[in-house]
Amino acid sequence: MNCTFAMRMKVTVADEADKLYVHQLFALCDYLTVRALNPFFERHGVTWDEQFAEFFVPAPGSNPYEPTGIIHFFPPAMFAGQLGELEGAIREALQDVSIMAGRFEPEYFPDGRTVKLMRIPILSNPNANSGPPEVVMSDIAAHLVLRDVLGFSKQKGVYEMETEELLKRVESVTEEKVLQCASSPLRDPNAPRGVRRMASPVVAGMIHRCLGELRNFANWALAHQHACVFF
Repeated sequence: MNCTFAMRMKVTVADEADKLYVHQLFALCDYLTVRALNPFFERHGVTWDEQFAEFFVPAPGSNPYEPTGIIHFFPPAMFAGQLGELEGAIREALQDVSIMAGRFEPEYFPDGRTVKLMRIPILSNPNANSGPPEVVMSDIAAHLVLRDVLGFSKQKGVYEMETEELLKRVESVTEEKVLQCASSPLRDPNAPRGVRRMASPVVAGMIHRCLGELRNFANWALAHQHACVFF
């Protein structure tokens, strides 16, 4: 299954790291990048880092975790003369996974000639139940929950753990631990050393939500016999 859209934490199972899901708009954007756009980059000998540029993103107003909605495609400037070919590649990639799209609608820059973005309406998606439960965390939230609450550490830039261990640690988290990790220091002249810690209800709620989503993901991974997951 990567605030801006580029900041989301990607979670997957170790034995399906390269599998492309298409059950929601977020996942579909990744799929279209690999299946439709990457061949154009390879043909032109161009490399790019998806950490810093995303050309397919769910449109504002569309729920990125739903199977249908609108995707915005921002064509790379180098392919300005190949939009027809790009649209054909996108439609072919969608047809390969039985997804129906509506008419592509271009939005132009002020010059009236250069396409700024293409709106791609995803009308039907029969793959809605084909992917894992969603885990919605920014990098910062993931570090708070995975490192501070659950006690995992990064190895070679990723959090990797056995699925059973992940579920075990999630189930063992106490409310005291949540409040401790949701706390920040505040000045208080009446407190020892003039500082006291206060838990944020918003942060505590976020931690509980993330733990619930991690529990659902771990249960799904175990049910599908995936021994390891990584973030």
